[in-house]
Amino acid sequence: MNRSNNDAVLLKVEDLTAPVLSEEDSNDADNRTSRASPLWSNVSLSISPGDILVIQGPSGGGKSVLLKCLAHLLRYPSGRVYLHGKTPEQISIPVYRSKVLYLAQRPALLPGTPREFFQEVSNFGSRKGRKHELGDPIRIARAWNIQQDKWDQTWGQLSGGEGQRIALAIGLALKPEVLLLDGTVKLVVFALANIAVLQSRLPPSIPTRLAWSNRPLRGRAK
Repeated sequence: MNRSNNDAVLLKVEDLTAPVLSEEDSNDADNRTSRASPLWSNVSLSISPGDILVIQGPSGGGKSVLLKCLAHLLRYPSGRVYLHGKTPEQISIPVYRSKVLYLAQRPALLPGTPREFFQEVSNFGSRKGRKHELGDPIRIARAWNIQQDKWDQTWGQLSGGEGQRIALAIGLALKPEVLLLDGTVKLVVFALANIAVLQSRLPPSIPTRLAWSNRPLRGRAK
């Protein structure tokens, strides 16, 4: 079936420039010191349903910042992001964030237990009326040898790998349209190696995943 250009593009980014963050504004490895200029600028990309995009760049190159901008968790000074041709403001920020979901690289920093976290985010107003559509993250994680008792441990009690796999299972169960996977190279390799398993748990409404690893970032870096 032929698709129009608008139908073919799920997420579109035009001339995006990174925010300039101070040390106080940032708690991730991309921005540990104040910067007088943005980490990157003029980043443009288009993502279609079914795409898997790997954003590559050196440590401190701004990969996490880019993903947070795409999720509208950080304000960017210039550029545009569109989902189905609409800006986050046109969709409404909370609803946009439920559709373009960012997974942090360090889930151990989250409060409470994974079970409590999933219950909390499932009840957000932006998912009102969709709760019955959500998947079962415990079942998804069981395929990755995560036992059910792990869901009642605090995030800090889990190993790094357990926490990241549980966070990934939660992300899939929430059924976003775009999943922004901000993880270590090991997690990216795990996700790509299990792509058949992931796809078997992704309904047609989840066409895209994004991840990053450790090579040069596309676009113009400062």
